[in-house]
Amino acid sequence: PETGGSGFFADPAGTVYTLSYIVANAEEIFIVYGNRKIPAKLLMADPRSGIALIKADCNSPFIPVGDTKKLSLASPLMAIGFPVNLDATPSFGILGGFDRKFLGRHFMTTHIRANLPVEAGFGGAPLLNLKGEVVGIIFSGIEGGGACYALPIDAAEKIRMDYVRFGEPRHGWV
Repeated sequence: PETGGSGFFADPAGTVYTLSYIVANAEEIFIVYGNRKIPAKLLMADPRSGIALIKADCNSPFIPVGDTKKLSLASPLMAIGFPVNLDATPSFGILGGFDRKFLGRHFMTTHIRANLPVEAGFGGAPLLNLKGEVVGIIFSGIEGGGACYALPIDAAEKIRMDYVRFGEPRHGWV
């Protein structure tokens, strides 16, 4: 069976952020980029954070990283995801809060709660500020799709830099 989801380029060398469940146990991975279907390979899937890095052999534009610390309650946000069998779909909303847990489960780091509608297939989509900078990665929809949680981009960038330096994520512990 074919599974799809959203993702976005993290650098000009074809590295893509997505969610680990999208590429889990995949025999083949492709990136749809414009009208092209480009083969990609899994670099890393981190079950603790839920993100994955995949690599396509292409030069690509990428989304600049924003500063999550500059966000505050009611900051305007936008996401562009790929709902199942549909083209790129934008969604607009505001920052609803910063949460450490949801429904009794604790996140590994504070997550962004965005009052922004999402559809199936938005997992892995970039959460953007109004400057067009990525501030988070859509992690899951809540409240019937009327809101969502996103992993802050600084947490994702730490994992990506760990992969670049050490070949694996290195989570803190006490």
